[in-house]
Amino acid sequence: MSETAPTPTSNGMEHLSEPVHNVIILSPQFPDWVTKFVLSLARHHNVNVFGIGDDAYGALPEELREALTEYFWVDDMADYQNIKSAVQHFQYHYGKIDRFESLNEHWLELEARIREEFDIPGPRPEFIEDVRRKSVMKDYFKKAGVATIQGTLAHTLDDALAFVKQVGYPIIVKPDSGSGASSTYRAEDELALRTIFANRPLGAAPVVVEEFIDGILLTYDGLVDADGQIVFDNSTRTELSIMDVVNTGGNANYIDLPDVPAEVRKVGKAIVEAYDLRERFFHIEIFERRKGGGLVGLEINLRPPGGWMTDAMNVSHSDDVYAIWASLLTGEEPPLPGPDRYYSVYASRKNFNKYAHTHNEVMDYLGENLVIFKHIEKILQAAMGDTAYLARAKSYDEAMDMIDYVQKRA
Repeated sequence: MSETAPTPTSNGMEHLSEPVHNVIILSPQFPDWVTKFVLSLARHHNVNVFGIGDDAYGALPEELREALTEYFWVDDMADYQNIKSAVQHFQYHYGKIDRFESLNEHWLELEARIREEFDIPGPRPEFIEDVRRKSVMKDYFKKAGVATIQGTLAHTLDDALAFVKQVGYPIIVKPDSGSGASSTYRAEDELALRTIFANRPLGAAPVVVEEFIDGILLTYDGLVDADGQIVFDNSTRTELSIMDVVNTGGNANYIDLPDVPAEVRKVGKAIVEAYDLRERFFHIEIFERRKGGGLVGLEINLRPPGGWMTDAMNVSHSDDVYAIWASLLTGEEPPLPGPDRYYSVYASRKNFNKYAHTHNEVMDYLGENLVIFKHIEKILQAAMGDTAYLARAKSYDEAMDMIDYVQKRA
């Protein structure tokens, strides 16, 4: 990994001050919280909001159909020419496209290519590389003065074994590019490490190999405006990593905090400034070592956090992040938050586990504190559970009690 602090590449933000009239949202119906951003933008601002997606128009939620100025169906979202044709259609009929967004990690590279080809403000491909590759993230974190996890970019098993001699087992093996816990593994010994490499596809890209840190996962999430000022920030805390949830069948949970811890804000702001972010959502993951040693930067994503965290933010801060985001794009004043603050609790279940309390008992226990209960989209279930509850609590201890009640095994 590079030892030289990087200089941010072009983030395509030269024309952020120009009025916004036409906004395209890629996949406005999935995940379902993206729809909430679309609705806020379309209902409260004088802009055209267009959608591009692979669901039939009639299959979209009625409120989304009513909010969109026009929807362009494509049979394959991964086909760049399909998306390009849709953008050309909107530009021909409505004029210059001012923003192209998906609010989804999966489409970041495609977004960037479209922005570059049509000269739309926003991150370009070379900048996206800097926020997708975990090995490059470490360079930015160092530039920000933030401690990082010891790691190396391993092309071969021998590279990984050489690194293990420095830090010992267990170690973490994960893709250099990507987000979440997909293809992320913990190797407890050499046999496990050899198995991971033996199962890699021939000619696969190098992987990041890191020391294992016994820590609590904290996030620093928020929105930065066109001038680079953070206009909203937030933090969540979780004891069980998504990697463990995916690989062991555990139950995901987190607590969204009513106030951002001072050290988390200090570290997070330094990372945002190092990347020179503008008019973006950010989602930064940070480890707090259980046995002391302070905070360690893990990774950054240019998107809202998933797993209902945007709804949890609204509950914790009595605010509306959907409206704040829409205001950033249009240059209008964001809404003011309300006076109440809560700890927001996300607690999920997986259907193959047996629980001490039935669903009806959980609903009675949470009572008026329940904010949302529903089934999770199938593609997200491995990480976020088959069903989940979002509730509010007045204290951290009460929030932990809620998680214990929902997830207690029979």
